Amino acid sequence: MKKILILTILAPMLVLCGCAPDTTERDVMDMTNRVLRAVCKQVGKPFPDEVPVMTYADAIATYGIDRPDLRFDLKLADVGEIVAET
Repeated sequence: MKKILILTILAPMLVLCGCAPDTTERDVMDMTNRVLRAVCKQVGKPFPDEVPVMTYADAIATYGIDRPDLRFDLKLADVGEIVAET
């Protein structure tokens, strides 16, 4: 059976619906990247060759949130020793 993904573009969000039971997270991510790459090409904007991926656990441990804004490198810092002396 061929995998089918239905794409709907809702500004400002791209919604992907997996319709095949064997559609994986990787399939959805690949399709999203292909669509966004094509959109960027149409409007003359660059799109990275490889999109960085972060696990939920890494995002929570590093940034304290599951959707960090990576434009700003605001990582969590352990200040326990500093505040223990106050």
